[in-house]
Amino acid sequence: MKLVVIGSGAREHAIVKALRRFPDREIVAIPGNPGIAREDRCVPAQPSLADAALAEKPDLVVVGPEQPLAVGFADR
Repeated sequence: MKLVVIGSGAREHAIVKALRRFPDREIVAIPGNPGIAREDRCVPAQPSLADAALAEKPDLVVVGPEQPLAVGFADR
């Protein structure tokens, strides 16, 4: 299962850490942070968060910060 985690803060780092407990998971963080990058792949949010997430073809997207949701990220 491929999981994409949106965000770069401590909240998203904790989410990624919790998701690692489950076997057979590929985790990608957009844009991520150095702590996440130690064990999982981080990709830049280019040209946008939504485009980067869709390009990964995830099975599940977890959005950490409220801002992307407030501007309609889930509507894509």
